[in-house]
Amino acid sequence: MKPPNKSNPSDGHVPHHVLNNEFIIAKTKLAEDQARGVRTREKANRLMLAKARDEVIDKDLVIKQATFLFVAMRQKMLSAPLAWSRRFVGLQTQREALERLIEMQHELLRELHDMPRKVTDPNWIETLDEEDGK
Repeated sequence: MKPPNKSNPSDGHVPHHVLNNEFIIAKTKLAEDQARGVRTREKANRLMLAKARDEVIDKDLVIKQATFLFVAMRQKMLSAPLAWSRRFVGLQTQREALERLIEMQHELLRELHDMPRKVTDPNWIETLDEEDGK
């Protein structure tokens, strides 16, 4: 004789393994929600501390600075072909042209490399003037 089927939904019994899986899923969701809440509280606390220390930068100012720098970088990149075209006059080989293109690319990449410093340093223009004077 067979034992009665415990998974018969009509009698209200749910198999033990299904309950275990549902319990694990519920615990995982709870842990994720708790972790999200902790992260949110930590971010809020860091923001409050930064405000208290007067370390918070106005979002509009950041957007204006970034816009200025991106426009300047765009203009520099758009003007590169005209500025560099004279360096290609009289080249004899493809190798010479390739070297000039690599040099142009490296110059533009160096300017991009300095961009984070320019965005985060409020006195970046003075720093550039000092570097140019070296």
